[in-house]
Amino acid sequence: MTPASRELEHENEEEELNSFPRMSVGETRDVSSLKDKGVTKKLLQPSSTPSHHRTHPEAGDKVLVHYTGRLLDEAKTKFDSSVDRGEPFEFTVGVGQVIKGWDLGVMTMERGEKCLLTCKPEYAYGAAGAPPSIPPNATLEFEVELISWKSENDLFGDGGVIRVAKIEDGEGWKTPKDGDWLEIGVRASRKERETGKMSTVWEKGLADEGEEEKEGLFFQLNLKKRNGKEDADNDDASKVPFGVHLALQFFKKGETQRLLVRNEYLLEKNAPYDEDDELYFTVTLKRWVHVEKICNGLGEKTTIKEAPESNYDTPNEGAKVVFSSVKVYRGKRDFARRGRVGDQRKEEEEE
Repeated sequence: MTPASRELEHENEEEELNSFPRMSVGETRDVSSLKDKGVTKKLLQPSSTPSHHRTHPEAGDKVLVHYTGRLLDEAKTKFDSSVDRGEPFEFTVGVGQVIKGWDLGVMTMERGEKCLLTCKPEYAYGAAGAPPSIPPNATLEFEVELISWKSENDLFGDGGVIRVAKIEDGEGWKTPKDGDWLEIGVRASRKERETGKMSTVWEKGLADEGEEEKEGLFFQLNLKKRNGKEDADNDDASKVPFGVHLALQFFKKGETQRLLVRNEYLLEKNAPYDEDDELYFTVTLKRWVHVEKICNGLGEKTTIKEAPESNYDTPNEGAKVVFSSVKVYRGKRDFARRGRVGDQRKEEEEE
């Protein structure tokens, strides 16, 4: 199965980010795993996040919350409050660090949202309780505000580039560096706000199952903010947003990921995107060639073929060396294309 066909299995992965429909203030909803009303959520304050940019924390994310806990007795006895202490509480959600009702409830919340979670004993402290503050078989009420969270899939911690899915693992351990020339397969998709359906904006170099490998998109990795200088003879390269450049520094050869890119990470000179847009990029890193400065920055060395990893010997200054061949290329793109899988062009065709 090719990465392009595997993408079909993940076509609705972004729905996982929006799987809990947005609530209205005052609305109460059952958020228990068994739908037994063991955990109910009442919205007190909505998030200010735009509806098309909304996300929820996932299991394994570190969340920061304020909370106040009360018993459901006549006095609504307060037994704990981070608000009173003036110090938010941080924990890893979805891994059992807190009561089950919190894990379930917090993973339905958005940044800045405030809600009331009511947890029955089986989703709280059970038959034993937590003496002396919480009696046995107690139903508890928590007012919770989700301040922020950090996710391993939120690559830069601000929601601009999110790894939605890893479709294909890469090989080896090496990853591209700033200035390297890359060949990628890429498909940009947009979720239409009116229909909720995904539509392809543009694509290059991703082959469907049964198709021959396609030539990918060649461009130079740029991990610095754009200065307006673009690859003038490569219109497709200008469509690769800054967020994809940044994400590719973590890719291994052959790896395929699906990325959600938005905000300033999406904007590029000449790129056909709007300021409030967000796009999904399915990206395969086909190969790359390493470029490094030499001669005190006066020249560049482009590595077309890596030496065996077991061979660490290099010639000393003044040593005699033997070259198997020397060829002058017209420019960096010839270097980048040279040695591509399936490239059978002859030397004389490049003269």
